[in-house]
Amino acid sequence: MMTPTPILHAVIVDDERLARASLRSLLADHPDVAVVGEADTVRSARRLILDHRPDVAFLDICLAGESSFDAMTELSASVRVVFVTGYAEYATRAFRVGAIDYLLKPVDPAHLTEALDRIRRLVGREPEDPPLDAEDTIFLRLGGRYQFVRVRAIRCITADGPYSRVAMDDGRKGIASPALKEWEERLPGRLFVRVHRSALVNLEHVDRVEPNGDHSYLLHMKGGCEPLPMSHRCFTRIRTLMG
Repeated sequence: MMTPTPILHAVIVDDERLARASLRSLLADHPDVAVVGEADTVRSARRLILDHRPDVAFLDICLAGESSFDAMTELSASVRVVFVTGYAEYATRAFRVGAIDYLLKPVDPAHLTEALDRIRRLVGREPEDPPLDAEDTIFLRLGGRYQFVRVRAIRCITADGPYSRVAMDDGRKGIASPALKEWEERLPGRLFVRVHRSALVNLEHVDRVEPNGDHSYLLHMKGGCEPLPMSHRCFTRIRTLMG
């Protein structure tokens, strides 16, 4: 029987060696999960996650006098977090900061399977999300915290490798996992326009457009953002949309 190629890369963060070994043993029952590293402090967890960029991090909450909540603020949005702890009282806070699941020790294998199934769906899902309206509310990570924001309040979105940087009308900023193309497919086309191969802007937050020579332009956003380069074709489209 062939072993499936691992599709989920996981790290385990716990300051108890036996707890790490127990979870690793449970994960071994899932052939598509590869444990790529372990850590026992907040500092080593940050380094481990930065080096390996796993799909999921299993985090104990209390780590040698520190809290793994401190590590949450620096994790990429692509890392799904499952808290594994002996304390039930942190559950509300865990989900508030965007945890995928919350497992109590000793870990129930059935509950672990449910958490992994949820992560598999998140990692492997196709971009089939419905189109967004200007008044819709979405869940984004801004300033190290997951928050609900209104689509209309997004000022601009710029590409950042496989991720995107989102700037809000009140100055908050964050990194999101959807690439720019996915944003463009979902956002309302009469409100959000791609002005550059790496930037989408909300027309309601455009301040002015200035010629930049050689049939190009600079688009200035409200709120003092850096001006964005724009082609003549994009300028023509924006002029048409803004009437």
